[in-house]
Amino acid sequence: MSPEQCEADPHDIDTRSDVYTLGVVQYRLLSGRLPSDVGKKAYHEVTRIIREDPPTRPSTIIRRLRGDAETIALKALEKERDRRYQSAVELAQDIRRYLSGEAIVGRPPSIVYQIRVFARRNRGLFAALIVIFAVLAAGLVVSSGMYFRVEQARQE
Repeated sequence: MSPEQCEADPHDIDTRSDVYTLGVVQYRLLSGRLPSDVGKKAYHEVTRIIREDPPTRPSTIIRRLRGDAETIALKALEKERDRRYQSAVELAQDIRRYLSGEAIVGRPPSIVYQIRVFARRNRGLFAALIVIFAVLAAGLVVSSGMYFRVEQARQE
């Protein structure tokens, strides 16, 4: 089940939901496991895991899956529909590129994207980190200014 299917809004379900399901099948074929550990959990917990928790990286299960094979599998399993392959054809084309040794279209998520996802999931912690960073930056600016004033006074 894709993250949008967990929400149970029929208007959100489209071809990309099928791509997610193909990604689950691909992940299972590559690693022998499901992307998330959902066994023996309550339905509401399973839907939360599917919607929020990132899948286990296949390379942590089988090390040789690191690289493009892992990137393709994880792109098909993106939580945000717009970041997934837009159709099964796109997914198939990337798999063909990988198998023929060509560069794939799918790319791992950028650092900026990962920070944005972290911030969305951990708003309180992220806000605290921003405040701490701002206080440290302000302290650095103030102490540097005071240092330069002292140096200037010493020279005079």
